Amino acid sequence: KSFNQKHDTFPEFSFTNNTLYGEFDVSNRIFTDSTSFENTKFQFPPKFHGAQLHPNTSFPDPTFFNLTAPDKESANKFYRDAESSFRVLRHAMEGHRSKHEEAKFFGLELESRRLHSKTSSSEKMFSWLYKTTSNYGQSIGMCLRALAIWNLSFFIAYFVSGTMLNYYRVVLDTKGYFSYPFHTVMFTLEQIFRPFQIWHPSYFSNSEETKDTTQMIWIDNLSFESFQFIKLIATTQSVGTAVLFALLLIVIRRKFQLS
Repeated sequence: KSFNQKHDTFPEFSFTNNTLYGEFDVSNRIFTDSTSFENTKFQFPPKFHGAQLHPNTSFPDPTFFNLTAPDKESANKFYRDAESSFRVLRHAMEGHRSKHEEAKFFGLELESRRLHSKTSSSEKMFSWLYKTTSNYGQSIGMCLRALAIWNLSFFIAYFVSGTMLNYYRVVLDTKGYFSYPFHTVMFTLEQIFRPFQIWHPSYFSNSEETKDTTQMIWIDNLSFESFQFIKLIATTQSVGTAVLFALLLIVIRRKFQLS
């Protein structure tokens, strides 16, 4: 529904458990009491430009806001309007110090911008990564999942690398069936809790006096060139893990800071 007269004043306003198929434009309106849009689906981003919202205003989860353009011809206009609408709501929630609502509209704003065809490819890529790893800084669970998947993928990479370098057979013959997987797990954990330790000069050495006590027993059997390859993979894991840990701390702080 759209209201045509300017500066309409609304008392307590409740519009819940509904679906709005058309545009909802309440620009320049004043809401003087509690306002609720809980469980309301918006087919088009709602327009609150210039509106004064009551501090006790609640909106549905981001999934209730449709971000699929009706057709390709109008897609760019749809996403440009969506970005603008969600930015207005983000600023409104920021003014009321409603951090959770602010974060919600910040995510929708970034998603609208990402879907716009004129957004650069690099920005789209980083925006997609931000969404995938933390739902735009809103999900602790997604951060933890990203950390688990990231490090599990490197465990697989180390395991496969060792197999391809033909040291699985050597370890299997001399150390027992479980030694190779166990030491691969320990090496993976080492890159998490002792990042960049692999760069220490004593990490790869044929001298027993200077050799570091590495958990990856087949490191000792690698050629210098093969070790550089493993070193590159391990460094990538450590950098990515550090970034994801930093993101996790930011998300936790945002979740529990005072509204």
